[in-house]
Formats: sequence, structure tokens, C-alpha cells
Amino acid sequence: MKLNRSTLVVAAVGIAASVITAASAFADATVDVDGVGFVGKGDVQSIYDWNNSSLQANASKVQFRFAREGETSWQCEGYNGANRYTLMKKTQNTTGLYSDITYSARKNTQGQITGFVLTGLNQATSATEQLEYCPPAKGWVVQPKLVEGSLLVEGDGEPTLQVSLGEGTWYNLVVTF
Repeated sequence: MKLNRSTLVVAAVGIAASVITAASAFADATVDVDGVGFVGKGDVQSIYDWNNSSLQANASKVQFRFAREGETSWQCEGYNGANRYTLMKKTQNTTGLYSDITYSARKNTQGQITGFVLTGLNQATSATEQLEYCPPAKGWVVQPKLVEGSLLVEGDGEPTLQVSLGEGTWYNLVVTF
């Protein structure tokens, strides 16, 4: 067979496409910074070296979270002893900020789990204490409570999506943001 330039280009494109397909076979995780997205079953199976029946048996134990480092701030509001509205800002430097992500299992028509639909961030915690905590204030008429939507995390880079079975070991997933 005689090879010319166009044959080589077509062959190179075909090889590149198959390499990209192979590399992304277990990179089905897509998520936004609010914890909404999808994780394919292959991503979880490859971490735990599970076959399909192992995934089906263990899917209810799977947990997802974001891990990140940076500074976290939030606001608390209430009425002080003079019955005046008061707004407090809380700040914490975190070396391990974790936000649990709620999810539901996606199933096919045969009832087999085909992946996990991530439905958003749940509660944020750090390695040392729970975030979004508003401490009681002595003498306040209305005790401080979290200002909804005030949690702000500032740090370098995107958060890392992690998966666990609840045994304390968390594994990073390859994600497309």
C-alpha cells in the first residue's frame, strides 16, 4: 500500500481519536463548583477495582465531596442585647475544607446503576471544626444564625472531587469542570 500525506493525516487523526477515547473511558465525571454534575460508574469502579455486581452491591455506601484549601468566611446575624440588628463576619483559614455533595444513583431500565447524579453541596466542614457555625452570644435577644448564601471560599485552583465508601479513605476523581 502506498502512503501519501493525506493517508498519514487520516491515520494520525484516527489514532489520536482512539487515544482520547481510551483516556476518557473512565473520565465521565463532570461537575460545577456548586457540586452539580455527574460521575459515571466507571470512575468509581476503577478506584475500587469493582466489577458491575460489586458496584451494584456497594453503591449505597458511596459518598462524594469537594476538598479545597483556602480562607473561608461567612456571616452570622441576630439581635443584640439592645435589640439592635447585628451582623458578624467569621473567617477561618482552612488546610482541609470539605463540602459534602448530595447525589442520587442513575439507573437504566433494568434497574442497574449507571452513574451518580450530583445534586449540589450539602454541609461544609473543615479538618478542625464545622464551618458556618454561629456561636451563641451572651445577652442577645435573637441568637446569631447563619446568613443564607454568605459562605465564601477563597483559595487557589479548583476544588478536588473525591469519593469514599465512608471508611475514612477519600480518593480523587478526574473531573471536567
